[in-house]
Amino acid sequence: MSAPRAYVGPPRLSSAEYERLAIIMEEMGEVIQIIGKVLRHGYDGHHPATPLTTNRELLQVELGDVLAMISLMHEAGDIDDRKIELHAKAKFARLESGAFVYYQKRKT
Repeated sequence: MSAPRAYVGPPRLSSAEYERLAIIMEEMGEVIQIIGKVLRHGYDGHHPATPLTTNRELLQVELGDVLAMISLMHEAGDIDDRKIELHAKAKFARLESGAFVYYQKRKT
């Protein structure tokens, strides 16, 4: 097996940064795919070949993969978790104000 080719692209990304971004992009795509299955078949739906694994469980696995990549990106210095938390708080405030949502109520 040969070594992976070095990333050749914008000079602002190292090969490690590029790899982390590629992985989190792939994981987010998998989350989107599972959400589509939940919307079509419900949380308790499942693939006929794996009847013991629900769509809810698959979504939790994929979201866990995204969280792992967020943590890895934070540890590598790619992102600042304090800024992410600030943006999350701002999003919660927008949701609680009723902007663009009708059915979301947070437990306090």
